[in-house]
Amino acid sequence: TLYYTLGANCNVTVNVYDTNSTLVKTIISATAQNAGERDLTYDCLNNAGMRVADGEYTLELTAAVGSETPAVRRIKFTVDILAPGLSECSVYPAVISPNSDGIKDYTTIIYKLSNPAKVNISLYKSGDRATIVKKIINNQLKEPGTESAVWDGRDSNNTFVPDGVYELDITAADDAGNVAVST
Repeated sequence: TLYYTLGANCNVTVNVYDTNSTLVKTIISATAQNAGERDLTYDCLNNAGMRVADGEYTLELTAAVGSETPAVRRIKFTVDILAPGLSECSVYPAVISPNSDGIKDYTTIIYKLSNPAKVNISLYKSGDRATIVKKIINNQLKEPGTESAVWDGRDSNNTFVPDGVYELDITAADDAGNVAVST
């Protein structure tokens, strides 16, 4: 939302441009507005009604009073609506026997990110999603690419978990709060 104050009655034009200075959308076109405080919300759509791509944009507000030189203000902003890509999630081996005998005592969790994101990997006992057995990764910033984490078969108290089926959630959140989830 853009908040602005007009010091006089004037004609207002508000346009959005991409990084190539190409007009993306005209929000207000030479519309008479009275002096005073105003607010404006951009819906992230272009002139054709399609959602714009995530990226950098410039909002340009022009206020013209009669034949005077118009006042122009430009504000740069970022559109970030898409959640980071979270793909190629796997666990290997899928069956472990964490008992310190050196055989299948741990498993590796592998995932791929398309953008930088804060990652959480939470482990649950199957059928009990209310109780986290262990946070394998807790809100760590990870860069794009393939990442991995190891679970050693222990809970948050560093105790080996009992035999059973366990599930995990991987979440990736970008700076705009968009979240991708893989279960």
